[in-house]
Amino acid sequence: MKKFLLCLAVFLLCGSFALYAQTGGQFISFDFVEQQIREILYAFSTYARVSIIGDDTVTGTANFQYNGTNFEQAFDSFLMANRLFVEKTSDVWIVSRVNISVNNNGRIILDSYDATPAQLMDKLTRKTSATILQDILPSTRLSLHLDVSNAREAVELIMKPFPDYAIEAAAGYIQIVRTQTPIAPLLSAGTGYVNIFEYNNVYEVDINQARLADVLDRLFQTAGREYISFIRPDQTISRARFSNKNLPDTLTIILEQAGGEYREINSLYYIFPLQQSDIISSLRNENKTWERFETKYRLVQEIMPYLQARFGTMQTITLADNNTFLSFVDAETAAEINNFIKSVDIPYRSEAIRLRFIKTEDLYRSLPPTARREDLIDAGDGNTFFFTGSDERRALFLKDLEIIDRPQPRIRYDLFIIQVQDSTNLNWSAEAEARSLRPGDRSMVTGMLGNLLSLNFDIIAVFGYQFAAKLNVAIAENQASVFADTTLFGLSGQEIKFQNTSTYRYRDSNIDPETGRPIYSGVTREIVSGLLLEIRGWVSGDGMITTSVTASVSKRGADVSSSTGNPPPTSERVLTTHVRARSGETVVLSGLRQNDSTIVEQRTPFISKVPVLGWLFTSKNNTVENTQIIIYLVPHVDLVNDEYAIDGLRTASIFNRFVEPYLE
Repeated sequence: MKKFLLCLAVFLLCGSFALYAQTGGQFISFDFVEQQIREILYAFSTYARVSIIGDDTVTGTANFQYNGTNFEQAFDSFLMANRLFVEKTSDVWIVSRVNISVNNNGRIILDSYDATPAQLMDKLTRKTSATILQDILPSTRLSLHLDVSNAREAVELIMKPFPDYAIEAAAGYIQIVRTQTPIAPLLSAGTGYVNIFEYNNVYEVDINQARLADVLDRLFQTAGREYISFIRPDQTISRARFSNKNLPDTLTIILEQAGGEYREINSLYYIFPLQQSDIISSLRNENKTWERFETKYRLVQEIMPYLQARFGTMQTITLADNNTFLSFVDAETAAEINNFIKSVDIPYRSEAIRLRFIKTEDLYRSLPPTARREDLIDAGDGNTFFFTGSDERRALFLKDLEIIDRPQPRIRYDLFIIQVQDSTNLNWSAEAEARSLRPGDRSMVTGMLGNLLSLNFDIIAVFGYQFAAKLNVAIAENQASVFADTTLFGLSGQEIKFQNTSTYRYRDSNIDPETGRPIYSGVTREIVSGLLLEIRGWVSGDGMITTSVTASVSKRGADVSSSTGNPPPTSERVLTTHVRARSGETVVLSGLRQNDSTIVEQRTPFISKVPVLGWLFTSKNNTVENTQIIIYLVPHVDLVNDEYAIDGLRTASIFNRFVEPYLE
C-alpha cells in the first residue's frame, strides 16, 4: 500500500511538472522528503523527457528541495548533494556512485562514494577491459579517489583496507584471492557476533547468533539514536545479513525475527511485541494518503513556514501554480490543516495613499514610529503607496503623515556680481552706505542711474541711491563691470549652482629628451576658468535662512604649451562662508582678488633692431591691474506656509511676482 501511494504521488508530481513545461512556464519546484533516489531519478526523467537510469550502486533515500528556473542546475545540485555522478549520451543518462575515466596516456582516474569492492571491480572491468577474477569480496562500502597508471594498481589500492585478501597478477588477468577467514567479534553475552556499519545513512548488517538486546544496543549506538524496549531482551537473532537499508527498514527486518515492531515519537523509538496491538494502535496511524490543499490569496511558500511550525515536518509537493500542494497525512490531520489554512489564508487588505508634496522615497527615509516598512508597498509612480496595516495603525500614521507631507519652502536668490578694479579714482564701499530705499529716492536719481535701470537686481532698493550712483559712475568709466545679474530658485535644503566659465582645451604632450621638441600623446585635456558659485539654503522653523555659499574664481594664464610642452598656468581663489539671516537680508562676499601684470613693448620698425642704437627706439610699459569679484546675494523665502499649495494660489502667486514683469 505504501509503495502504491508513493508511486501515485511521484506520478502526480511528474505530471504537473510536464504540464507546466508544456505551457511555457519557467518556475521549477522540487520537494522530496525521505524518497528513494531511484524514484527521484524517475521524476527527473519524466520532467526532462530523457531516459535517466541509476545503476546498481545507486541505493538509499534522499531529501532534496529546489525552487528555481533551471532544470540542469536542479539536477546537478541533486547529484552533488547525494555524491552521485552522471554519464550523458544522446539516448540515456546513467547515474552512478562510481566515475571512471581513462585518458590518452592510459592513466585511470577513479572516484567512488559508498560503493562495494565488487561493484568497483565490475566498473573497472567494463571501463578498462581488464580481466579480474575474484572470490567473495567484503560488502563494506568505500569512498576513494585514485589516479593510477594501470588496472592492477587500481585493484591493489581498492583492496588495501582488507588484509585478508591478496592480489595475484598473471598474463592477461588479475585475481583477488581470500587468504584467511575473518574472526567475528564475540559478544560477552553469547557465542555469536554483531557487525553493524553505517555509510551515508544506510546500514550494513551481519548478525550471527546474537541476543536481541545486544543487537539493538549496537544498532542505536551506531545510529546515534535513543530507544525504549518493551520486548523480551534475551531473544536470539539466529542469522541476518543485508545492506543498503535505512534505519527504519533495518530495524523492521531485525524485529521481524524477534516478533516485534516499533513506533517513532519525538525522535524516540518505542519497541513493542506484536501481540500488544492495543498499545501500538494508540501510537501508530497507517491511514495516511496524499491529500490536496489549495490557497486562495496567499502563495504556498508564504504559508508553509506557519504549517511546519504548527504540524511539524511534513512531506509536501508544491504544484506549478504555487497555490496548490500535496501532503502525505491522515484524514484527521488533513481536516486540521484545512482549518488552519482558512485562518492564515486571508486576503491582503490595503489602501492606496497618495502623497501631495513629497516622494515615496523621501517618506521611506524618515518613516514615523507609527508605520513599519513592511506595511508600505510602493505603487511605482513616485508618490503613491499601499498601506496594509490595521485600521488603528493607519489612523495614527495619517496623523503623522500630515506633518511629514508638507511642501518644502522655496528660496529665491537675487544674485548680483560685479568685477571692479582698484583705483585711486574709485573709492566707494558697499558696506558703509547701503541702506533701505526712502520715498522720493527713485525719482530723484533716475536721470543719473541709466546704467543700472536695465538690471534685474534692484540696486537702489537694496543699497540706497548713493551706492547706486557711485556704481553707475564706475560702470560708465569702465572701472567696474556687471559679471552676473540673475535670480535663482531652489527648495530648502537643495543645492543650486551658478557657473560662468570658459573651457580651454589643449593637447597633452611630453618633451623629447633628444630633440627638445614636444611629443603629443593624443590626449586632450581641459582647463576651466571663470566663476563657479554653489549655494545651499535651509529655512528653519522660525523663518530664518541659513545659507552655505562656496565661490571660486579661476583664471587661465598665457598659453606657453607650444614652447615648453606644459599646460597653461592657472590661478584660483576660493571662498566659503555660512551665514544665517532673515528673508531679504543681503549677503556680501568679497576678497576674490586677481593681480595681473602686463608688459607692453613698443619698437620703431627696422631701426629698433640695430644693436645698441636700437635700444633708444624701444619703449616698455609695465601695467599692474588688481581686479576683485564682489558677490551680492539676497535670499528670500518664497513659500512661507502650506496654504499656497493647498488652496491653489501658489502657482498664481509665483506668476504674478516673477513672470509678469518679464512680459511687460
